[in-house]
Amino acid sequence: MQKIVWCFTILFMMVWFSACGEQEEGADGLSEFERNYGIGPITERLDIGDLDMEMAQEGKRIFETFCQACHQLDSRITGPRMRNVANEREPEFIMNYILNPTENREKHPIGQELDEEYAIQMVSMGLSQEDARKVLEFLRAAAENEI
Repeated sequence: MQKIVWCFTILFMMVWFSACGEQEEGADGLSEFERNYGIGPITERLDIGDLDMEMAQEGKRIFETFCQACHQLDSRITGPRMRNVANEREPEFIMNYILNPTENREKHPIGQELDEEYAIQMVSMGLSQEDARKVLEFLRAAAENEI
């Protein structure tokens, strides 16, 4: 009988520790990283360094092509103003939102707030991570009034 109790105790502890180790998702289904930095292909902190104006100019071109119909730097059209977004959100969040707007809108608390506030929902523009990084650099330059 003592061996059976011992076996059940060990089995219980194994299940308990296994569940605790895998339990990085919260009640909302998001990992701590996703909660802080958005849902998408960016899954670790970025080392973005100093502002790169050449990259920002390329990001401006991409922004004007894909984003400007809904977003302006200093006025609200159908989407939020973008001038200070790089001061208000983490770089990883911005890139994840650009690359994965639908899932962020549906599952992330900030995306859900934006969905309630703005009538039109952001859709994926099919940008690459490299292009999203350039748009981020443009937004960083805009936040510093360099563009």
